[in-house]
Amino acid sequence: MKTFKQLVRASSKIVGGIAVLVFFRAPFTNTGLALTVGSVVVGLACLAAYTWSEPDDDVSENSN
Repeated sequence: MKTFKQLVRASSKIVGGIAVLVFFRAPFTNTGLALTVGSVVVGLACLAAYTWSEPDDDVSENSN
């Protein structure tokens, strides 16, 4: 499970970084509005995945 959580953390950093770039580079048109909203949704999903995969959970699993 530890390796899976590390993979989730790494991929959420990468995808979240791309979402931030899309958010700032989206033009102010109808397509840009869709890109902006989509990047916010993806960013929030990455934030949720990143906080779910915090390494503090792994410490309690190993102490048992």
